[in-house]
Amino acid sequence: IKSFAIADEASFRALEAGALSGEEMILAALRVKQAIVTADERESGVRRALNFGHTVGHAIESIEESNDYPLFHGECVGLGMLCMSSPDIVKRPYSSQNGYSYIMERL
Repeated sequence: IKSFAIADEASFRALEAGALSGEEMILAALRVKQAIVTADERESGVRRALNFGHTVGHAIESIEESNDYPLFHGECVGLGMLCMSSPDIVKRPYSSQNGYSYIMERL
């Protein structure tokens, strides 16, 4: 979900519509990451998008470590994405209430 949310509206909509198989989703997500890393090898600009959800996710993860059944890293990042996708936090063309709802429903 993260790769599609940071890629572009068309990619996010394809994911939302269920238009991709599991293998297609993985390959598309890897292409997004590859394109971003290639464009910004030193993390001085667009590569920061790959951190979407991680800052808040790591905070959640540090709290969760003390639980008997802590959340997985990806679950914590997903919750961080949810926080950062809230319409009250950030406004993007494809970070609409629908995008927020989509991410929330899949977490």
